[in-house]
This record gives sequence, C-alpha cells and structure tokens, in this order.
Amino acid sequence: MSLFAVQTKSKLSWIAQLRSNPTQQKYKHGGGIFGFFGPKDNLIDHYGKKLEDIEENLRLKQSEASLIAEEARAAFVFFKSRYGAASAFHLQPSINPTQWITEPAPQPHDVFWPFFSESFMKQWISKKFVTQVITGYLPSLILQMSLKLVPPVMGFLSSIQGYISHIFHQLEVILDLRDITGKLAVAVPAQFTNVYTPKYETAGRFWPIVHDSMIFSLVLMQLIAVGSFALKKLSPASTWTLPLPVFTLLFNHYCRRRFLPIFTAYSAESLIKKDREDEKDTSMGEFYNQLLNVYKDPALFPIQHSSNTDSLVSPLLS
Repeated sequence: MSLFAVQTKSKLSWIAQLRSNPTQQKYKHGGGIFGFFGPKDNLIDHYGKKLEDIEENLRLKQSEASLIAEEARAAFVFFKSRYGAASAFHLQPSINPTQWITEPAPQPHDVFWPFFSESFMKQWISKKFVTQVITGYLPSLILQMSLKLVPPVMGFLSSIQGYISHIFHQLEVILDLRDITGKLAVAVPAQFTNVYTPKYETAGRFWPIVHDSMIFSLVLMQLIAVGSFALKKLSPASTWTLPLPVFTLLFNHYCRRRFLPIFTAYSAESLIKKDREDEKDTSMGEFYNQLLNVYKDPALFPIQHSSNTDSLVSPLLS
C-alpha cells in the first residue's frame, strides 16, 4: 500500500505542475498510427484517470487488510484518566515478564508503522544493510586495516631493538601539572565559548545524575583524605575521617529511596489533580474522538484526491 501512496503523490505532483504552468504542453496524441495522428488527449484528464485507478486499487488493498484482521505484536490502549494509565503502566500485567510488556506510547509522528508487521530480528537487523556492509564496506575496511597495521608493527619491531628515548619526554608532560592547562588550551582552542543552549525541558530528570556525580566525588575526596592522613601517620585525623564515606553512602541510599521515584514517574496526587481539571474541561470530548484515528497506520487511511464524487469510489474504511 505504500507503493500506491507513492504513485498517488507522483500523479498529484504532475497534475499540480500542469495546472500551475500555463506554457507547458497539456495535450498529447492518443491512438492513431504510432500515436502521432490520433485525437489529442488532455494530460490533466489522463493523469486524473490514472489517479482514480490507483485510488481504487488502494481501496481494495485496504479492504483486504481489514478483512484479514491479522493480529499485530503491539497495540495502543487509551485511558480516560492519567491515574488509570499510570496504574496500568506500573503494574506487572503478566506472570511472564517477557510475554506482556507495557510502556508509555510515543507521539503519533514518532511511530514507525512497518515495525508492527516485521519479526523481532528484522526490526534490528536489515538484510539489505548487512549485505551492503559485507559486499561494499568490509573488503575496503580489511584492506585499509592491513595497510595501517603494517607500519606500526614494523615500527614496534624496530623499537624493541634498543631503548626508547622519548618515553621520558612523554612522562614529563604528564608529571608536570603546570603544563597540562597550557597544552589543553593549545590542543583545544576557543572551546570555552562553545555553549549549547538546549531547546527542550528535561522536567528535572537531570538532577539524579548531578546527585550521583556529587556523591561519587565526595566519597572519592573522603577516601583520598583518609589515605593522606594515614600516610602522614595522623591517626586521630584518619580515625575521625573514616566514618565520613559510610555516612555519605547512607545519605545517598536514603535520597535514592525517598526522592528518586519522583523523578522516574509522576505522583498520584498530581495525576488525580490533572484528571479533575480535565473533567471540567469541555474540549476533552473532542480530544478523545481524535485519539480514535491518531494512532492509526497511515496506509489504512482513505485517500481521495480525485474529483470524482461517485459513491463507487468512496472509501470503504472510515
């Protein structure tokens, strides 16, 4: 059915081009001897008839698909309340956790409909892509790897014959901390002004990552302090510093149990509050009616671009 949709767009583009360009030839000879001496046909009517034939074939394919009614591997379920949707999402629907999986539905324009009729392996591995990689990219990659591998191997074999003289120069760059900032500024210039402004809202989901980073840095700093005091043989300082990593990890455990769920899912209080506001909204009925067709395969939508209004070519599916 996707092929019929492509053909429909092609015919529509031809008709729009003929109507918009008055200087373009709009007639052609039809019939006669070798198509040269027959009567002239209007190209707009010609493409219009072809468009009607394509729409008729598409309607038949759509009706066949609706009569077969093959079960898909996924389905969209709508709820009238946010609280009901959250309850169904967080409850385990089946004993087997791999047999029935629930997850929030994406936006309608983010749904890739061909995945619903493909197997699990075809969803992740494309046969055409694998064939193109093996036959086109892999031989050249092996050749390039062989060419790139020979010089380092020969260089390594030649270097093991004597001492490596430049190793001390490389270690000096690492050991001298004062030169690290200068070398970074030379290697990566003008990066301080490269600021990225996000065009989306994370709804606070970034704060758990910030919290984990701070806890990790704090525990690392405390362990380094304990080790430094122990090396300097300051037993009272190391003794008093040793409980700090334990208290920090306990605080992290408390925060993850108490505050992390609010970042992974909405609270029941906020959901019920929004549901009560929706009950008072008069436009929710229209929104529920739109949900009936918003998650529908575009290939099953009726297409009627031709000018014929006869009931014989009206869409079978509504």
